[in-house]
Amino acid sequence: MKRLLRALSYTACAVLGGSGVAFQASLMGDIAAERAALPTSTAMFVIGSLVLAATVVCIPRARHATLGLPGLARRRQIALRDLLNGLGGAVTVVVQAVTVGPLGVAMFTLGMIGGQIGGGLALDAIGSAGRRIPVGPGRLLAGALVMGAVAVASASAIIAPSPLMLGLAIGGGVIGAWVGAASSRVHRATGSLPAAALVNFAVGATGLAIVTVVLGQGGATLSTLLEPRLLPAAMLGIVAIGVSTLLVVRLGVLGLAVCWTVGQLATAIILDVLRSGAFTWLTVVSASLMLLALLLMTLRAPSARQPKPTT
Repeated sequence: MKRLLRALSYTACAVLGGSGVAFQASLMGDIAAERAALPTSTAMFVIGSLVLAATVVCIPRARHATLGLPGLARRRQIALRDLLNGLGGAVTVVVQAVTVGPLGVAMFTLGMIGGQIGGGLALDAIGSAGRRIPVGPGRLLAGALVMGAVAVASASAIIAPSPLMLGLAIGGGVIGAWVGAASSRVHRATGSLPAAALVNFAVGATGLAIVTVVLGQGGATLSTLLEPRLLPAAMLGIVAIGVSTLLVVRLGVLGLAVCWTVGQLATAIILDVLRSGAFTWLTVVSASLMLLALLLMTLRAPSARQPKPTT
């Protein structure tokens, strides 16, 4: 019973995290449509980095963990590729900003989730999040049901999507699945969630800033920093990386992707209904598939045994 309740709590938190990602995608898409995708993404990462840096400075344990990162890297207690996971997060956010407008929230979600579930299958098999988790028929069926739910929900909104945009969304999903696992490894090595999140945002902000300067969009990025909607977008991004970092080792990459998807899709449906006022039977079918997938994923949740970070 305790294991079931724990699995339910993990599932609920992951669903809420996915809902936040959908809201962030909508915000970033709107801002990028008015300005430009690259300056918008760079400004969001810079704002998120500043918020996290202030948090780390105010928490002695997080400050100590952050200052100890170079030593951990020298002693090979943490891999360089894991410290660079923020570059993957930056790519994901850019993809989000570029593709949400042309594809729409629902189709963007379909592509991203396809990439996350496919990537999750491979990453769980090799133990990327800290332990190998057998996929099993139940978890595989849950992933298939979620993909079906996304496809059903997107059916009425699909109007000859650009193969390039859809491919970018799928690739962003694969990268996003890896980012959560890599950030979890940084968390276990440092024992500090704020430090792990700061690594993600600071590295992402640095990479994006270099690109904007090279492309001559540095001035546009500075003006975009004053956009008030970027602060809530950054906060949603911080919550998302925190939730995925904590839960990926408990649910597995595939489990997190399934729960994440349900939150994203449910929110995307609500946003689309609010914008268009349309509500069809496809929504009911999609919601039913999502609930069944969540039930399967909760009942098939992996054991809670995993390496824990020092605190």
